[in-house]
Amino acid sequence: MTEKNLTASITVKKQQNMKLFQAVTLTVLTLVWIVFGCALCLGNSTYISRYALLILPLSLMNLKVMFTREKAQTKVLNILAKLNGVLLFVWAIVTIVSVILK
Repeated sequence: MTEKNLTASITVKKQQNMKLFQAVTLTVLTLVWIVFGCALCLGNSTYISRYALLILPLSLMNLKVMFTREKAQTKVLNILAKLNGVLLFVWAIVTIVSVILK
């Protein structure tokens, strides 16, 4: 009985940690997109490449929320996740087209 309770409490703790991790990564990803846009407007290629390398792993960590019907824990995080998914998709298309045109 205690083993069952311990397993249940560990599972609940893991879910809480995942929700916190998801909230932090979605917020950081949004901030990285903002700074990436600023670097793009200023034409600073060093920062553009650095933030592009940050966008990819943060997006991969949240793919499940960004591109499926799974929802984040709050409406704001859900909107951020979908917005980040759209930005990632548009950025990928623009990158592919620019590589083809070069």
